[in-house]
Amino acid sequence: MTLAVSAIATSPPPWIPKSFEEAWKSPEEIVIVRGEMRQPLILNPVPGVILKCSRYASQVEELLAMKFARDRLSLPVPRVLHHPPLPRRPGRRYSAHMKTPVWYICMEQCPGLPLSDTIDDMTPMQHDHIAAQLKTILHQMATYKPKWLGSVHGSPYNNFFFKDYVRPKTTFASFGEFHDHIRWMLELFCAPEFIDSFMSRFPRNAAIRFAHGDLLPKNIIVNGSTITGIIDCEAAGFYPEYWEYARMHCYYHRTPGWESVLRRLFPAPPREDEIYAVDEYRSIMAYQF
Repeated sequence: MTLAVSAIATSPPPWIPKSFEEAWKSPEEIVIVRGEMRQPLILNPVPGVILKCSRYASQVEELLAMKFARDRLSLPVPRVLHHPPLPRRPGRRYSAHMKTPVWYICMEQCPGLPLSDTIDDMTPMQHDHIAAQLKTILHQMATYKPKWLGSVHGSPYNNFFFKDYVRPKTTFASFGEFHDHIRWMLELFCAPEFIDSFMSRFPRNAAIRFAHGDLLPKNIIVNGSTITGIIDCEAAGFYPEYWEYARMHCYYHRTPGWESVLRRLFPAPPREDEIYAVDEYRSIMAYQF
């Protein structure tokens, strides 16, 4: 299966940088929402509009995931307003003396603030409201039954969970193939005893489901206690069903407010083995590759 995406039939934003370097020197009236040299640059060129710029067309995966989440699952992801034509060679890199072409997604701005800014100051009733909305969102994700593990458009994963030379060459047809690939990566630098212990923490079987992959308070936009948007879909795709659960319980992002929401959303005792395994795997990808 492939997911065809055509350019959105609306006008481009009023200002578009000609290179990634120029994006960092945007006019004073352009608000920089977030900017890190190795991360996409988030700009607010006019009220209600977000421009997400990157050096390479790495955001194509995010664009396709956003359209899938919005069109197929009716999730509250931002509406895409405009983007350049999809590149023929999305992985192309440029030498240091060349200006780096910029690729972008122009999208609606979700009203409100990241949940991470307010969750620890919310009341128990507001936590109830957040949890109820997330329960509905997770239910919508579970309605689609994928036939492979990988990107939503039928290609292998291309995100921060599988970096550089350990990135899969194909989609995975089964849960077992997914775990075999993780084991192969660990065998590159880990002792057999550690690998066996680590892999034993994963479930022996699981359904395949759509997952945002980073569904944490920093990526949930709220107006009061009403969720107005789910952003940063670059890691979204089809994963074992435990993946989203474990990512939402990421140790690094736990705060009293988020813990309160998670207890309401998942009242059963935490599945610590799965949480640990996915969290540790994320650390390995971040620091070993």
